[in-house]
Amino acid sequence: GGVVIPGVLPWSPAMRKGLVSGMKIREVDHASVASAREFHQALSSLEAGDLVNLLVETPDGGTRIVNLRAEQY
Repeated sequence: GGVVIPGVLPWSPAMRKGLVSGMKIREVDHASVASAREFHQALSSLEAGDLVNLLVETPDGGTRIVNLRAEQY
């Protein structure tokens, strides 16, 4: 389960928070996501500036929480 991050824009807020390609997003605001469709649905209600909480799985199998501000979606 989860959505694999294919890439991260250089110097983006996501990169500065430590997100890298290959990580999996497991949850968005405490709701599990198992597909790209579920991920996009979870983000659809956000407005620019909202804080979003992501549970991500690192390539070595660990997990961490990353909080980001939503951009225009």
